[in-house]
Amino acid sequence: MTIEVRNETEVKELIEKNKQIPEWISKARKYHNDWKALFYGENYRERLIKIEHIESEKRANARKKYTIPIKYLNQKLLRPVDAIYSAVGGSKYYPGIKSDTTKKKFLETISNLREGKSIEKFLETYWAKDLYIVDPTGLIFLEYYKDEWIKPVYKSTLSIRNYECNGQKLIWLLFEPEKIKNEDGKDESFWRYVDQEKDWTFKEDGDDLIFIKEKSFEHPFGIVPALICSNIQRLGIEGKLSPFDNIKEKQEEYLRDQGILAIYKFLNGFSTPVRPGIICHECRGTGKVEHQKCTVCDGKGELMHKDVTDEIIVPINLNAETINFPATLGYFITPDIEIWNKYEETLNKSTMSMYDTQWGMTIDKETEQTATEIMLNAQPKINKLNEWSDVAQYMEWQLTEMIANWYLPNKDKSEKISNIYYGRVYLIRTEEQILNNLSDAIKNNLPDSVKCKLYNEYITTKYKNDPETLMEELKKSQLEYWPFYTVEDVNNILGQEAAQKKMLFNDWWGSLEIKDKKKSKKELEKSRDKWIQNKKLLTNLNENGKSESKSE
Repeated sequence: MTIEVRNETEVKELIEKNKQIPEWISKARKYHNDWKALFYGENYRERLIKIEHIESEKRANARKKYTIPIKYLNQKLLRPVDAIYSAVGGSKYYPGIKSDTTKKKFLETISNLREGKSIEKFLETYWAKDLYIVDPTGLIFLEYYKDEWIKPVYKSTLSIRNYECNGQKLIWLLFEPEKIKNEDGKDESFWRYVDQEKDWTFKEDGDDLIFIKEKSFEHPFGIVPALICSNIQRLGIEGKLSPFDNIKEKQEEYLRDQGILAIYKFLNGFSTPVRPGIICHECRGTGKVEHQKCTVCDGKGELMHKDVTDEIIVPINLNAETINFPATLGYFITPDIEIWNKYEETLNKSTMSMYDTQWGMTIDKETEQTATEIMLNAQPKINKLNEWSDVAQYMEWQLTEMIANWYLPNKDKSEKISNIYYGRVYLIRTEEQILNNLSDAIKNNLPDSVKCKLYNEYITTKYKNDPETLMEELKKSQLEYWPFYTVEDVNNILGQEAAQKKMLFNDWWGSLEIKDKKKSKKELEKSRDKWIQNKKLLTNLNENGKSESKSE
């Protein structure tokens, strides 16, 4: 990274150059506000512009009023991100810290970094499913107080005046000037500038900038203690992009279409009753009583509001040859359900399209996969999750190293103390789906490598909230003899002795105590083999692979 350390005069010159907001920051702020509307529902009605030449001003205002935000849509589109933090595998090592005591205290610090959250949990909560999408040009910044505490904070694009970056790291950072009232009640502007060595503060005094020594200090990080929220950039654009950038316009269209459906519901969502008029019993339909306007029907001759005592009288011509009574005296005019359904179908298809664009597969495919299709259909989603996980892993690693520079003041700032790798076995399907795929794989005699992968995924998904049982079950799956074959199959293919081993395996596993199951795989293999060898062999197996007799 380029070293960019300025003296006092040079910092003042940089601030002067940035008295006007840079164009790229203005664009980044607009982009941020657009996403706040779509993601949080903040000022989303401002995005609902009038549809020219089609919609009246009155109708446009009604649509703005009754359209709801689409926060729920983004939560659905973000659901796969949960798999990053529940993925199996991965590791975190800190070989750069030699002292066990120091390492223990350091791990306590990064495990309770803010609001009781570790670095990973902080990023999962506030970054992965929020800031990464909504404010890609914003920052995760490390604030600290001496050697007493350190915590990550979010710095919005709206609070940044300018910065220069190399990837997600910063070379220098200039914040938006902060206005603070002085003793006289007048606003004073303070500029904060951060580089790789120092945190500077300057106060505006007319056209001059005064260096505030008591608010400036050298920091211990050896780098600007911040990371940009996104790593996605396009040539010709200085700001970063959201990982949902490719579906931004589609979301804006969805917001508009949802508003149109809402107005349709209000206009046509109520059935209209049709019934014969009820002649006013007071005026007999004349509207007058003794030359005065009838007070019961308000001079209309018919009752507009039905009472339980009202009757509908159907005139009958008694002189007619036949008397025909009407089949019904009333009915309802119902709304056009076909159009209503079409709007909802369009919104559903739009959701599917966005999901497919973002993750490389539709929501439906997740429930329709067969064992032979699983790897092919899931791969695009796994690739996307890998991209997301790469950034999450990098963010945690870099923040860990920055915190280590603060926590270990004598450490070489360029020396790395940690190795952080996120797991890449994603739990993206339900237990039932995986079990069905495994059954298909066994039925279709797919390679054992495919079956093992599916079986491990099933165990991991089933016991993901019970780490101890998960480790036991994974270890058991590695020790079991021919797990995807019946005793009969083993007997027919490998012979009686192999079948006996398979039959005795569960007896051996059940004989182990909890402490025994925590032993290494190698130790358990020796225990298994010795236990089975000490058992006398079964003398006979019937055609179903069941024992007919067992020696003493």
